[in-house]
Amino acid sequence: MPRQFYSENRDCRVIVDCTEFPIQKPNSPAEQQMTFSFYKNTNTLKGMIGIMPSGTISFISPLYCGSISDKELFIKSQLIDLLEPNDVVMADKGFQIEQEFQKNKL
Repeated sequence: MPRQFYSENRDCRVIVDCTEFPIQKPNSPAEQQMTFSFYKNTNTLKGMIGIMPSGTISFISPLYCGSISDKELFIKSQLIDLLEPNDVVMADKGFQIEQEFQKNKL
């Protein structure tokens, strides 16, 4: 980890981000709708990865339908259950997970 990052983010436990994987278009219209990602403009599966500041991969979520939001995926992944009080999670603004930390008193 870069020294400046470490000196400014000592309490960072994990850095999370979501990624989408293109899939073949399902035959079922319902499945097409569930897996369609407006961001990628195709059918996808979406997962979340957590990386420690050292660069070690520490968390990999199951894959979900591409239409799921980053926030909903974070909640369903139950990563928050693995965190301790005062742990810091870095994520882009699309996650909008501040309220989840307040609910769980983290």
